Amino acid sequence: SHKLVLKAGLIVRGKVTDEDDNPIKDARVWAGMVNYSGTQETKTDANGAFTFRNLAEGEKQFSVLAKGRKPEVRTVVVKFGMEEMKFQLGPGNVIKGLVKNEAGEPVSGVRVALESSTGGVSHEYQFEMTTDKEGRFKWDGAPDEPKNFCFLKQGYESKRRQKLQPAEDNL
Repeated sequence: SHKLVLKAGLIVRGKVTDEDDNPIKDARVWAGMVNYSGTQETKTDANGAFTFRNLAEGEKQFSVLAKGRKPEVRTVVVKFGMEEMKFQLGPGNVIKGLVKNEAGEPVSGVRVALESSTGGVSHEYQFEMTTDKEGRFKWDGAPDEPKNFCFLKQGYESKRRQKLQPAEDNL
């Protein structure tokens, strides 16, 4: 015979605020490495609160992303009776740019997606946007350091691992 024991998962609660301790509503919060099996995602409520249920005990990555705010990633030891997690997000940086074709014309509708530092999907947090009718894109909640992005549009060559600089016009 085979015996299988299922342990009850743990509940983890937390709060996301700005630098003045004001709650941030609709922040995206992940428990686990983003884009990996078993990762949970939720959004904060009007009080900046979030809850994860059925988490396993042990080290787990938590990531937070909010409009206009610098993202945060931290590893926490999940355990029974742990205190509420607190994330205080400062003002975000801006990563912006313009996508053009080989003739120098702007290209609208290009998917611009965050990648990991080695290429492939990011495991910290998910972020993507689409270029507007003028071929422009803007992320106003970016971190301070450069990040890799991929550029995708049907009918065009894909561009991967394009390192974009914050506070600059990327072309």
